[in-house]
Amino acid sequence: MNRAGLLLAAILLAAAACSRKPEPAPPAAVPSSNESPAPAPVPDIPATLTDVNVAAADMGGAVEELTGHYNALQANYGPGLTGRRLIDGLQDPAWTNPADWSPNRMFSKSWGWAAYPAEAVFSFYERMPALVGGVTVVAPAAPSVELRDDPSTAPKEVEVWTSMDAQPEHFVKAAAATLETTPGEHPITFAAREARFVKLRVLSGASQRVLEIAEVHVLEAARDGYIPLFTRAPGAHSWKGSPREGAQRGLDWLQQSAVDWDEGAQECVGCHVQALAIMGQQVALEKSYRVSFPALDMLVSRIRVRETAEGTWVGGSEVGSSAFAAMALAHANEITNKAQDPHLFRAVDFLLKSVAADGSVPAPNDEPPILQGETIITANALVAFKWAAAHSKDPKYALAADRALGWIAASEPVTTQDKTFKIISLMRYGTPDQRRMAWPIVETLAAEQQADGGWKEATPTDGSNAFATGQVLYAFKRAGVSVSAPNFKRGTDFLLRTQVGGPAPDAGSWKAVHTQSQRRSDFAPTMWAVIGLAGSYGPDPVGALQIARGGSSVPARNLEILLDVSGSMNSKLGDGTRWTTALGVLNDVLSTLPDDMNVGLRVYGHRYSSRSAQTCSDTELVAPVARLDRARLSAAAAALKPRGETPLIRSILETLKDLKSVKGGSVILITDGEESCRGDPKMAAARIKASGLNVQLNIVGFTLTGETIKAQLNALARSTGGRYYGAQDGAQLSRALKLAAMQRLPYDILDQTGRVVASGETSELARELPPGRYQVRMTVLGEALQASAEVSANETTSLALDVEGDRVLLRERR
Repeated sequence: MNRAGLLLAAILLAAAACSRKPEPAPPAAVPSSNESPAPAPVPDIPATLTDVNVAAADMGGAVEELTGHYNALQANYGPGLTGRRLIDGLQDPAWTNPADWSPNRMFSKSWGWAAYPAEAVFSFYERMPALVGGVTVVAPAAPSVELRDDPSTAPKEVEVWTSMDAQPEHFVKAAAATLETTPGEHPITFAAREARFVKLRVLSGASQRVLEIAEVHVLEAARDGYIPLFTRAPGAHSWKGSPREGAQRGLDWLQQSAVDWDEGAQECVGCHVQALAIMGQQVALEKSYRVSFPALDMLVSRIRVRETAEGTWVGGSEVGSSAFAAMALAHANEITNKAQDPHLFRAVDFLLKSVAADGSVPAPNDEPPILQGETIITANALVAFKWAAAHSKDPKYALAADRALGWIAASEPVTTQDKTFKIISLMRYGTPDQRRMAWPIVETLAAEQQADGGWKEATPTDGSNAFATGQVLYAFKRAGVSVSAPNFKRGTDFLLRTQVGGPAPDAGSWKAVHTQSQRRSDFAPTMWAVIGLAGSYGPDPVGALQIARGGSSVPARNLEILLDVSGSMNSKLGDGTRWTTALGVLNDVLSTLPDDMNVGLRVYGHRYSSRSAQTCSDTELVAPVARLDRARLSAAAAALKPRGETPLIRSILETLKDLKSVKGGSVILITDGEESCRGDPKMAAARIKASGLNVQLNIVGFTLTGETIKAQLNALARSTGGRYYGAQDGAQLSRALKLAAMQRLPYDILDQTGRVVASGETSELARELPPGRYQVRMTVLGEALQASAEVSANETTSLALDVEGDRVLLRERR
């Protein structure tokens, strides 16, 4: 059976189980790398039982599903909100079935009575197989509730079943036992066998009202030739506190809480509850997380049953709720390979009526941050349009998708959510050129990371939160940013640091803080934190390839041009002067800069003559660093007249003040002469370093011939990670300026078959790639460059774009 068939079977089984409450539902099927059509005979393998608990949560063990845990309003999905207590290594608090038991409900048969048999299915680190030979059930030291007649809440009659996959019919009984109902450990041993899943069935307990278990241990066995699980899987030792563990705990909370919210007499489709929970489950499945298929089925079913005949849903708005619900159904259909879905087609047909002339789906109301602007609504509708286009011959769906994507590509993002959804949409559905458009937005978001490692929903908000940070990490991942990139690591650390811990029912969630929302809910931040982590961290090792500009890292979007307007620029050069040549080259270079760059202009030597006492303080910021405005910069330069001396060092140091507000950047100094106002280049280098500002100085010596001054300027530039470039005419000046200005240049990464597997722009952000050998191709100033790169697991390979004289080189950076 293929994966889609397996998942569909799981959902059908879960749906059948849910329809016959309060009988316990069978554990849901999960993807297995060792599928078998029937249970294999279990040989009696001579083995020695150890005390190694392979199901311990701290070592990657998990509760896949709990059944037999029902009350009037709640069923368990996955391990639920308290299921981890079975394997958390802490005997207090114990897992309680039912979890909402209280003394005033002890005589009610609709509330607070344990349902037998109660089943718990356990798995091990990354669902790897282990040789198991025993299960220890730990009864609590004392009941956590007061019972009038029953002295104990411990389990009594139990069975142990094992399987190599989680399909119910493949489980084989390993043992049956009647346990003492006293506190403490109660071991159950059986003939050792390899298994990926172990099921504990509790057929009865000392109490009919409440069942409590402090801990369950699944014990590994040893025999000749068998390699212990934690030897084969050294990653299990670092599981606790890892991104995957955080994502799984968040998913466990999310699945149960979303269904509880839905079942709690809620009639609307919550954009940030059912819809994003389904998206989160689909994203998690792609990375082999433990997803509760009964929860998925319940959420999908509730969306379908609430749809109106017009293809709308009740919620914050018809268009908004319909876009979210349609997006969710498209994600659900990807899981099951569902090709026909009248509910989704009905929703898409409704959304088509709302599409504006420019291709966007207008936001009917504004409720930040969930419904905030047109980007989120249009992006969700795009997912549904694309699904409909792939499963229908009607061209209207493809046309709507193309128009929506075109609008997203052309839109100007404002909030963090706008930027992330633009990246996600372009990377998932865009053309190669559209996907390239995503990278400058990635750089923008990287620059907006806060000091604590997180991101804010929007500029005016007070601080970082999990909602925005999860969105950014998922967008980074869709753009191909490596999880080993410093920005990614800091964002991940922020999420892990702010996740709720401990045994409380809200453990695993993220709190709504620093949010624009007027209806604060932990669903939205938890869902995006789960999507960001689960969508980024998979079980397989990956490597990274960084393609950056040589030299130190500087904010790629900020550039200040420092222009010499001293009297010597009036000297003749060709048919004009050095000044007229510089102005023409400046305009040529401005035309090649990316539109999203921030560029400023400082000049010196333009206001006072050489005989003036003020000439050595003559430096002025004529255009502050701001979004590139070519006409403004060109006009500001054209209005100047060369006059005075060369306060070169003073002007360089003034650029530190100019760039402080934008947290650093590159400076390009264009000068035709040496310092004439007693400035000290060595002092300037020390001042720049002491400032702590991330600044890179590149110097273009225009018509300079003296070797001493060139050596001094070269030393000053290199102290900041920059370079000195020489130019003797207009053509050389143009090339030197472009080489100095280039920060982000497009590249393609090809695999060994010649297929382009990634595209981007030079950056300090590394690209994530599977281990292997790749070719990197790019064009710089009309010159084709190519280099090979070997990417290894859990390592970053760096290629640097370097300049040697007039040559541009792409080579491995050591």
